[in-house]
Amino acid sequence: MGTVFNSFWRTTDGGITWQQIIDGLTNSDVNSLSVLEPNDIMVGSLRGFSISNDGGNHWSRNNQGLYNNLNYAEYDWVWDILVLPNQDILIATYYGGLYKSEHGLGPWEKIALQYNTGHKLASNPNGVIVFDTGNKIIRSTNNGQSWEETNAVFAYTAFISVSPNNVFFSAGQSGRVYYSTDEGINWGIIDTANGAPGKAKCIAYNVNGDILIGDDKLYKSTDDGLSWTSKEIKPQILINSLAINSEGEIFAAITSFESFPIKYEVYSSTDQGNSFYPISNGLENHKVNKLVIDSYGFVYAGTDSNGVYKSIGTTVDAIEGSNIPRIFQLSQNYPNPFNPSTSIQYAISSTQFVTLKVYDLLGREVATLVNEEKAAGSYEIDFNVGRDSSPALASGIYFYKIHAGSFVETKKMVLIK
Repeated sequence: MGTVFNSFWRTTDGGITWQQIIDGLTNSDVNSLSVLEPNDIMVGSLRGFSISNDGGNHWSRNNQGLYNNLNYAEYDWVWDILVLPNQDILIATYYGGLYKSEHGLGPWEKIALQYNTGHKLASNPNGVIVFDTGNKIIRSTNNGQSWEETNAVFAYTAFISVSPNNVFFSAGQSGRVYYSTDEGINWGIIDTANGAPGKAKCIAYNVNGDILIGDDKLYKSTDDGLSWTSKEIKPQILINSLAINSEGEIFAAITSFESFPIKYEVYSSTDQGNSFYPISNGLENHKVNKLVIDSYGFVYAGTDSNGVYKSIGTTVDAIEGSNIPRIFQLSQNYPNPFNPSTSIQYAISSTQFVTLKVYDLLGREVATLVNEEKAAGSYEIDFNVGRDSSPALASGIYFYKIHAGSFVETKKMVLIK
């Protein structure tokens, strides 16, 4: 079963409405966001590193071993998070450089000792790690035990990323897009003559291996960057983050300068980027710095000033090997009318504390059928008027009501004796 995260915001209907999840998350300025399956959610902020091991319901900080400069911050600023194949965690920090921890739970060990600042990092399937120290790009081929400098003439990157075809991409401080086809040793600049973006703020890849880059428009390449097309989501924007689910749905966090005050929104496209629609309900005009999607299709949004949000519902129609529902739902009881028992089905797409109660026409509670935390899934419960209700119920109309997080729904049923 899938679970819900708490210190982001989450959506109740596939990304249309968001809910904040911040129990224990002590800093609201989210720089980086990463998902370690199945339930570990990691946040890098201006107060270090936070992790949730229960899908975001509760958070704890792990700053043990990180550089602490009380003149500037309580703990080091974490700019980026990288999960290695063995599930060790690397974090790039502003004051201390690069750190490593087992699963993000143990104390942090400083690596790449000669570099005392850090910004972005990425690794490929061959175990090559590329790290932006803030003034140069370095690489390691042995999980960070030793490092070598590259020929890159850029630094302080907006991102470092690896395509499905093992091409490294990055954007320097100027925004220009660079690439490396030899695992980060040599870097070239993308030629804008073929329609490529002149600048970039973020990058993502779809299931076909296509490259999508965000700046003022959405740029797309289906041939590893040889040629590009572009699409305007709306006028006068910057795309801050991109994420794509397993069905190819694109999510874009944008800053809109079209009117004053500036608006921060999230848009979605279900047709490969040909058209977009807004899905910002509940985000309350908070800037989203980072979007990520887990393997179940839940979307997480790390914001600039208000923690993390998550989609309550998954954004995919079917999750392979899983029974996780896409939405929260309360079904009509069957049979209805009934005597003396009836069946009630409900579905929740994330772990929630669930109550399911029965009320009479005057609003008096006559039965409690569920009153506990439930994992994501579909459930069925029998209501028997003689066994489950008090006092004994007469014929008439009754209501059953479910509470599961922010999801509330009521339905009517009829008892005939």
